[in-house]
Amino acid sequence: MCVASCSRCVGVSLVPMAFVCMLANGLLLLPDLQARYLLDGHVTREARWGTGLWASGFLVLIGARGFVIGSSREGCCAYRIEMLCQVGCSCVALAAAAFCCLVSATGLVQGPLCLHNSTQGLAWEMPLKPQKSGDPIYLFDRTLWPAACEEPRNVVQWNVVLFSVLMATSGLQAILCAAHTINAILGIIFGPRFCKNKVRYSSRASTCQSQRSQEHRSSHPPIPSTRPELFPMNNANIGGGETCWESRAPRLFEFRVKRMETEQDFDQLEKQLQSVDAQNLMVKLQSRNGTARPLTMMFGELWQTTLNMLLVEPGVVASTSLY
Repeated sequence: MCVASCSRCVGVSLVPMAFVCMLANGLLLLPDLQARYLLDGHVTREARWGTGLWASGFLVLIGARGFVIGSSREGCCAYRIEMLCQVGCSCVALAAAAFCCLVSATGLVQGPLCLHNSTQGLAWEMPLKPQKSGDPIYLFDRTLWPAACEEPRNVVQWNVVLFSVLMATSGLQAILCAAHTINAILGIIFGPRFCKNKVRYSSRASTCQSQRSQEHRSSHPPIPSTRPELFPMNNANIGGGETCWESRAPRLFEFRVKRMETEQDFDQLEKQLQSVDAQNLMVKLQSRNGTARPLTMMFGELWQTTLNMLLVEPGVVASTSLY
């Protein structure tokens, strides 16, 4: 069904994205792959919040697990209850992914925390942060990147790449969670048969179908023949005792086609025999002068002779002969 398939697809897709977010946030906590900056507190504030670890990582993984496992429930009530739970999980995962995306965008715009050589000397600050709302963003002016930070090394490129990956991945997670929320709501409204193309027959319909197939087999016994190659199977072993009509339909069709061909052969043979018998009969009924007399005329003369024998006086027989 569409709802369960979409739930499984969304759940499977969210798992690698969650690991990507966790990896990106973990690397943001280790500028230049050194832990001393984290221990000294010289890491960007948005990276220390760890939204990629607990929001787009842990919470989204829990939601993805619920999407995959909960889509296999059977039954109308159990299915709707599970879809209702998935709506709640989707909303939580959506909020977590959206929050991570917002935090990542903020960290990307404000720039990294680094050791900057200002007019007062070296200080840990955010030199690339826009001071006013109308100031240009450093992302569009790469000439400011090399001279902005003294330490950690290449921290600007580090933050730009990782925050961009984290923002894009969490944004895609939010879109998928929003789509799954709509999907789960449709599952609650329409039930498990929503967008289900396969037709299920009831037990009563299956019983009637099996009875009809048995009656059909009993009314069409196998045709005896001296040519076994025309009869690879008979009505008794069609389908191997199965009750599903669809499973033996191709073999039954092949058998019927061969049976029809055999019946056509029998019809042609019967016509030939009838023609031969008619010719022999006409030969026997030929008169002395070589002309054939119709069969109806012969029966008419026979009937007239019988009446004459019954109606006339004894000893008087109508002068009638067959020839």
